[in-house]
Amino acid sequence: MYYNHLGDASNLSFITHMNENAQAVVEGGYLHDIPLLILSSDGDQEWGEVQQQLLHWSNNSVQETIPASAHYIHWSHKEIVASKLVEMLRMVEKKSLGIPFDS
Repeated sequence: MYYNHLGDASNLSFITHMNENAQAVVEGGYLHDIPLLILSSDGDQEWGEVQQQLLHWSNNSVQETIPASAHYIHWSHKEIVASKLVEMLRMVEKKSLGIPFDS
């Protein structure tokens, strides 16, 4: 899957700036109450420890494991990723409007 997108401009930009982006995130530190959604693969256990650490970067973080997924979840399960992001954005919107999450 990765090689299908290797030459994409967005992917090349990401690769070019990967270390700079990572350093900016580390320097930024704790996110306080900024929502953080961590989508994990059930087939990529190498990143499990890192993703557990990410949960502590915000007091408003959630980790979900996507069943039958690979490392590049956003390529193999686009609809699920999009749905989870929309769900998170709706919760953020409700919170900003003072609407209970279950409504």
